[in-house]
Amino acid sequence: NLARRELGRNYVNSEDVVIRTVTLPAQIKAAIEDKLTQRELLQSYAFRLSAAAQEADRLRDEARGIRDYQARIDSTLNDRLLQQTGIRATREIAGSENSSVILIGSGKDGLPMIPGGR
Repeated sequence: NLARRELGRNYVNSEDVVIRTVTLPAQIKAAIEDKLTQRELLQSYAFRLSAAAQEADRLRDEARGIRDYQARIDSTLNDRLLQQTGIRATREIAGSENSSVILIGSGKDGLPMIPGGR
């Protein structure tokens, strides 16, 4: 009863209260900061895992493309095509600013011989 009378005498009606400062004990403050740090580390790890998974997917797609390309080439590859490709490559090398002397002759497969080549 006494407490109610005292409260009634000092009672203040308030609808909004602005809290400007909250001081937490050092242990609680450290725990909150540790939790935030751990959350950031976890998000960083998840991001790195996602990036690695995307890179693995990209490499798998690239490998499939190379495999499909090689399968197509293997089905159409013949000696005449190889000879034509060799001649074209020799012409490009001969026209290059960095080219050295190219000896024209007949190698094992009828292709031009390039010094240092097999």
